[in-house]
Amino acid sequence: MVWLSDGVFEEIDAAGEPFGYDRVETALAAAAKPAASPATPAPASGLPALPAVSARRAGRGFGGAAGGGGAEAAGGHLVEPSAASVRDRLLAAVAAHVGTRPPTDDRTVVVMRWGGPLAMPVEAAAEEAAVSA
Repeated sequence: MVWLSDGVFEEIDAAGEPFGYDRVETALAAAAKPAASPATPAPASGLPALPAVSARRAGRGFGGAAGGGGAEAAGGHLVEPSAASVRDRLLAAVAAHVGTRPPTDDRTVVVMRWGGPLAMPVEAAAEEAAVSA
């Protein structure tokens, strides 16, 4: 889940073009793809993009799922981007868009990954272990 302030999508470049929701969605989709390096080549198969709901279609703030996508690594294991890497890549895309222009507003970005509920709550697991001992 990604929350961001208007200072992210309203930030403008030297030509006056705002970063906009489309670039936010593009940056989040790109964040789902691990950066290729000589030590870790990109998989040959297509990389799934992060599911995102367009802010215009939703009629409110951007509601993307960060961490819902990922790339399949060797051995069939799903590689999920960290919340920090999603945040960093989004802010890097904004910085690349504005160039050397100073920020005109705050650039607040909060990225949350949720792995789902635990199969057994921690308290119940501890209680079960105590009873079994």
